[in-house]
Amino acid sequence: MGKYIAAALVLLAQMLSVRGVEFVPNLNLHGTTQDAWVDTLLLSDYRGKPVYRVVFDLTTPEGTTIQSEAHRQYDEFKTLHKKLPWLATFAGVKPLPAGDGATVAGMTEYLQSIVKNKDLRTSRLMDDFLGINWNCSGVGWFKDTTSFMTLLTITRLPDFIPERPNITLDNVLSDEYPMECYLYMSAFKHNYLDKQSIPTFEHLFESYTKQMPKFEALPTARVPHNQPDQDVWPPGVTSPIELPYHFVTVPVHFLPGGYTNGGNVRISFNGRTKFNFLKEDLLRSWFDKLVGYLKPKTILDVGTGNCFSAFVFGEMFPQSDVIGVDLAAPFVRFCRLWKSHRPGGAPNVKFYQDNGEKLHFPDSTFDVVNFAYVLHEMPSDNAQRALAEAWRVLKPGGTLNIIEPPYFDNPAERLPQSTGESYVDQAGTKAYSAEEIQSEALEDTGDQVMRPTLLEAYIGFCAMFLFFSNCFSAFVFGEMFPQSDVIGVDLAAPFVRFCRLWKSHRPGGAPNVKFYQDNGEKLHFPDSTFDVVNFAYVLHEMPSDNAQRALAEAWRVLKPGGTLNIIEPPYFDNPAERLPYVEFNTWGHHWNTTGDHGPEPYIEEYENTFQLPHHMANMGLKNITHIPISIFDAIYIAQKP
Repeated sequence: MGKYIAAALVLLAQMLSVRGVEFVPNLNLHGTTQDAWVDTLLLSDYRGKPVYRVVFDLTTPEGTTIQSEAHRQYDEFKTLHKKLPWLATFAGVKPLPAGDGATVAGMTEYLQSIVKNKDLRTSRLMDDFLGINWNCSGVGWFKDTTSFMTLLTITRLPDFIPERPNITLDNVLSDEYPMECYLYMSAFKHNYLDKQSIPTFEHLFESYTKQMPKFEALPTARVPHNQPDQDVWPPGVTSPIELPYHFVTVPVHFLPGGYTNGGNVRISFNGRTKFNFLKEDLLRSWFDKLVGYLKPKTILDVGTGNCFSAFVFGEMFPQSDVIGVDLAAPFVRFCRLWKSHRPGGAPNVKFYQDNGEKLHFPDSTFDVVNFAYVLHEMPSDNAQRALAEAWRVLKPGGTLNIIEPPYFDNPAERLPQSTGESYVDQAGTKAYSAEEIQSEALEDTGDQVMRPTLLEAYIGFCAMFLFFSNCFSAFVFGEMFPQSDVIGVDLAAPFVRFCRLWKSHRPGGAPNVKFYQDNGEKLHFPDSTFDVVNFAYVLHEMPSDNAQRALAEAWRVLKPGGTLNIIEPPYFDNPAERLPYVEFNTWGHHWNTTGDHGPEPYIEEYENTFQLPHHMANMGLKNITHIPISIFDAIYIAQKP
């Protein structure tokens, strides 16, 4: 059998080297494309659809010409054709073959018509199509807020997925490949999820994990068929480790099948370049600060995962016995494999499958118990039991060390983790409705934390509402200044009628308040009519050009010496603060695109283009005062000279 495989490999190498150049797998290639053609049509790749094998010649930065390949579905050719510059047809690019014409010969003719043009052949679009000249080097990932927001809003994701690496037990510890980086980044890039949809992303993710090593018990372990994880049980344990309900039913991090699926081990291992406390050098630095003064004899790492913390503890305290436990048997086997490849073999570190809520260790066993990114991935009840169990196995005077996402005391800071009609906590284990979130906030603060969607603006002393409003401010102004004429206007006629109805039910009938439909950018009032012009929650609800026209119109109808009062979301001078605020409010969508939009589609315009306080100053307004209220509100007051 072996000789036939060898012969086939030789034949394949000959087929791919007909042009006399070395074939190199397309895993992290950089260089300049010289030629490309379609070699064959395969029935399916790992994604489950027919693919054309595209072979190409590449000149590396060192000047060597090599040959490699990429696999593209017909839909990906359609994407390539759609993204070509509109002048491509004038450059000789042929129409994309359709139906019976999409043969290997037809697709080669099409591809050749592209690569014969140097500008197209060396374009970034063609690089993406061939899966070259892109990787994750230099990406800051989750180092800090700026790095994360840069990832979300600036870092480029290729138009096509790079080639999938062939990961086996022999190379599972290798550095991350571009395709894996692309997959990881896709989970955080809203724009990608818009184009491909979450189900498509999940299919791609699952297709990848199906090709990964599963980390099942080796045949040499001789485990019973009905006890497949017996090889990783702690010493003396004779029955299977109990897995909590949430652990097997609600996967986190998009992981298909959750942590019990060994195909997820590799992608989780790649987190070591992304999350701060999966980086061994950072762990070592912080552990030295937190527990470096100790002389522990026994250390327990609960939820050891890919065992980063356990190995760091083992190296920091070579005289200690370090035990890493995890609910997922495949991860335990991975840790044992990695242990065998660590310098020196990590002789003082051992790994077992165990349940952090029901540990198989006696009371007061460990000097240090460590959790790293564990407790936020379970419901509260489970986390409480895990901590109670940590208390039980910790020696008196022992140290509990925990690394988790930050907890926010202020409910207004906690709420922005919700990005839809319901909130799913970071572990993905419990879903809360919007009503439940608001109810919890009310209980904590006695006030409504989430600002309503109704937005209002008014001109005071003659109070005027612009755009849609439920006339709260107009009535307040009317009551505060009963000798003033208060006028409320709105673009939406139904809201005007509502205000008139409410006026008829107000105590005293609000005789000095009137309501009309009008456009705040083209008001039907003479110049210098009002003593006060006030906007509240309006200017951030429109593109920057419209907001500028609305303020210019407010200036026109405001008397000299009159007051402009504005209530809007806060403006952030620091771009690093603006980025997360914009992302949270827009969900990564631009207002002038079709499809879905975030809850505040114009916030990007408001923060980055309109920049309210700067625009007020540029208008020539005087005595500009900024009063911050909350992450939702700020007051800006100024006078017209």
